[in-house]
Amino acid sequence: MREFIYRPEFENLKGKLEKVKKEIEKSSFNIFSISSVNSHKENYHSDIIALLLDPLEKHKAGDTYLNLFFDFMINSYGVDINKNNYCNVEIKIENPTDSMNLKGRIDILIRDSKSKHCIIIENKINNAGDTQNQLEKYYINETKLGYTVDSIVYLPLNQNKKAPFTDNNAINRLIVNLPAFSNKADDLYNGWILPCYKANINNSATSFIYEYSKLLKHLSQMGLDRNIKDEFYEIISEQGGWDRVKSIVELTNGLNEYRTDIFMEKLNGKYEPFKKMAQYRKNYWVFWGFSEEDNEYKLDIQFTDTGIQIDIWTPNKWFALKDEDDKEQVRNIVRAKLKNINYYDGFMEFGYGNGMYKVFTLQENQGIKDFDNEVLVYIQGFLKELKSK
Repeated sequence: MREFIYRPEFENLKGKLEKVKKEIEKSSFNIFSISSVNSHKENYHSDIIALLLDPLEKHKAGDTYLNLFFDFMINSYGVDINKNNYCNVEIKIENPTDSMNLKGRIDILIRDSKSKHCIIIENKINNAGDTQNQLEKYYINETKLGYTVDSIVYLPLNQNKKAPFTDNNAINRLIVNLPAFSNKADDLYNGWILPCYKANINNSATSFIYEYSKLLKHLSQMGLDRNIKDEFYEIISEQGGWDRVKSIVELTNGLNEYRTDIFMEKLNGKYEPFKKMAQYRKNYWVFWGFSEEDNEYKLDIQFTDTGIQIDIWTPNKWFALKDEDDKEQVRNIVRAKLKNINYYDGFMEFGYGNGMYKVFTLQENQGIKDFDNEVLVYIQGFLKELKSK
């Protein structure tokens, strides 16, 4: 087990996961996700993508973004596109398919009326359903109008959703399943959005593209940790790897209970001045029965994934509370006691029962056994001082 856990592939695993969490947090803050109403509408993404593709739009990039899209489709998906066929390009959104009474609307249509070539983009970023014979209708509509369809781009949020097969193999061969974000080189984000951003045409366009890139990552957070999961999947696919991982997970799930048991064994019943103790939860012990004057004290100790927390409070005062002034008086009692035994440092207000609490946090690269022993020594000293003063 030790050999498996200390494999070099697991080195700095926590750092890698933290990096992913920060990336998720960073991508969640973008101008487009401020309003959940707009970004979850299907044509919202069509509007943005079409705007970038259109050479006549206000981004002032001319045909730079359009050509980057063509290059991406040619180099990553082998689409047969001749840029000369799109010198008089028009970008249309929700283009109606009216020929031959074909009811429908093409989300994004890249079309040149002079060369009679076009590219159909079906936007499924917000996971809209597929209507019957949808792609066939679009293809038939354009060909009936005399256009050569160079590609049908099916654009879901991630790689799991695929375009439905048609009964026409000629149409099937034109379909490109292009995920918006899958954290791979051939998704829309890496293959086109980032190159548009790096083109750095002007500050306004670059900022706009950057914010939209964060929205795509935010909407498809499942892809951000893909590289780590791919590597982990390969490791556990080795003989016995999956069984080892399940065993480790089972042991980890019960670790706080085990740590609590070891702690109580080492405490060995020496919890004076308290007279009684009870297990509140598997990772949580309480001690009570210590009174001084008319103040009854109680100590709570709980083990968590990140450390250990202790609470000191006065239950008889807590249950007799009537107003806010009483709460402050209760805190003053506990605060004064901690100061009296020189253990006030590190304790914070508003613990359980309106008392005081202290959190011991397991530091990065700190051995958990050493950490638990250090806290044990602290609590033993705490009990000793509480008993003697």
